[in-house]
Amino acid sequence: MTDDLNEQDRTALRDCMAIAQHELGLAEQIQSMLDEPRPWAEVAGFACSSVQGRALQLKPRQSPPCAPADKSAQKLLRKMLEAGISRFHPDPVWAVIEAWKQRKAQRRKSKTYPG
Repeated sequence: MTDDLNEQDRTALRDCMAIAQHELGLAEQIQSMLDEPRPWAEVAGFACSSVQGRALQLKPRQSPPCAPADKSAQKLLRKMLEAGISRFHPDPVWAVIEAWKQRKAQRRKSKTYPG
């Protein structure tokens, strides 16, 4: 997994690791996984799933966009990628909304005429 990660993905995964450790109380579990040793990318993927799950208030049968196993997650992932957002962003819906707002503002700005 680490070979196909760009810098945006790595940054998002680092953010997820920090959020999972400090806000979700998973610091001991994450450290234990790293000590086993498990690959950093695998542990970061676990953290991302946990963080996205909380941000999206997913039910146990639902999957996050970082590991889309259902149609809802696949649809959100498609929107994220179309907007240029990493599949590992800690708050996917917020990121998509912000990207949409920026795109709308840019369109509005390009339609204005110099005065």
